[in-house]
Amino acid sequence: MRLCKTIKFNTNNHKPLILLSALDWGLGHTTRCIPLIQALQDCGCTVTVAGNPGQQALLRAEFPHISFVDLAGANLRYGHSRRGTLARLLWQLPRLYASIRKEQRWLKGFLQQNPVDAIIADNRFGLYARGIPSIFITHQLAVKTGFGPLADWLAQRLNYRFIRRFTACWVPDYATAPSLAGSLSHPGRLPGLPVHYLGGLSRFQARSAPAQDFYGQDPLAGLPDQALDPPAANAENADPPTILQDQGTGSPVAKPEKTGPQDQPLSPQLPQILFDSLSPAGLFGHPSLDNGHQPKLSRGDYPSWRDVPSGQSTGIHFELLIILSGPEPQRSRLENILLEEINQFPGRVALVRALPGQQEPPLTGRPQLAVFNHLPAHHLQTLIEHASLIVSRSGYTTVMDLLKLRRKAILIPTPGQAEQEFLGQHLHRERLAYCAAQEGFSLAKAITAAEQFEFAIPAFSMEEYRKVVEAFVDALIARQH
Repeated sequence: MRLCKTIKFNTNNHKPLILLSALDWGLGHTTRCIPLIQALQDCGCTVTVAGNPGQQALLRAEFPHISFVDLAGANLRYGHSRRGTLARLLWQLPRLYASIRKEQRWLKGFLQQNPVDAIIADNRFGLYARGIPSIFITHQLAVKTGFGPLADWLAQRLNYRFIRRFTACWVPDYATAPSLAGSLSHPGRLPGLPVHYLGGLSRFQARSAPAQDFYGQDPLAGLPDQALDPPAANAENADPPTILQDQGTGSPVAKPEKTGPQDQPLSPQLPQILFDSLSPAGLFGHPSLDNGHQPKLSRGDYPSWRDVPSGQSTGIHFELLIILSGPEPQRSRLENILLEEINQFPGRVALVRALPGQQEPPLTGRPQLAVFNHLPAHHLQTLIEHASLIVSRSGYTTVMDLLKLRRKAILIPTPGQAEQEFLGQHLHRERLAYCAAQEGFSLAKAITAAEQFEFAIPAFSMEEYRKVVEAFVDALIARQH
């Protein structure tokens, strides 16, 4: 672990400096820190992020002007099966404990040269310091190990032992029902330190109307025609497409005046990057879906699918959006499974691979498939809102993003990751998402089942965290006087 550069810290006593770092098991922990970083900046804080290159690439796309320092993680890997993942996680526990000790040593060296006003650690157990407010973020107060109740109880005791070394714990869930994480975030006994519930955390911005209202009562039925028309590709006087602006300026600013829902567009056009992806160059030599070369597709095993192309282009709209996430090799295993499954899928598919910092996606040979290694938050939100159905892992951050937009989804838990398996079952019971196992997964059967599934997705307010952040920053400023 080393610093990548010397940081020029803010010397204004009224502008607290925050060191923030998230666990590097996939990108979910990093992603859910985006709204927290924005809220801290809105309160006038200077934020420095510690993380690995992938985490830095993701956050730099959202906040190009903030400072980053290198901080490696445990770099744990999963197995190729559920049993293999459980065994591998157990085998890697010593490495995890060594990583926590390395984080402590790194932090001590960092603070000797670079004092900060507070530390925020999303599941980074080693990033706490005496005399400095240190916040631990987790939705797993109760721990699911996959090894039974006794192992869960022992893991929770160990979990609390580490959490109590911090000043306070922030939980990205609601204090009262409906709970997104269920008993994971609402155990029978809380750790012995202040616990603050943040509500849901999502990097996405609210529109002036919920996605389900805009697209109609049934998102599986597709978008209304007027929402699907892209800008004229060859019109001489065509207006350029509207590109949603990044809300993260990356530099400390004073609190802006709050804007109301009327300031957000009702039906934003898709950003140019998505139009480009459907050009011959964007699909790496494959014909565009909107240049008269519609693929010849049949319904095949999808008799109930409602959005089979009729022969005419419907604009930039995807019948299916796949959002991958999580550690290897399970991320790639699900990708390969779904790439095989969509061979028979009679509609347009977008695949977001969760690989920030990588260059061009691989050649797919599928004219109906658009591939993105990574998309900034505002582009991904628009893509989600223009997809009929989403397939993703049951990672907690992805779940919060989808529920913020009230989108119907098929969730596939990572085999052996007991927390995701529990979340998938909990969300399925609450009718917030349809859950399917990876083993023996059939896209056709899952889509048919999802169409018959009685979703009940309420409107979740995901702004409660701002009050917690504002109170936290006010307390930091009060300590300076």
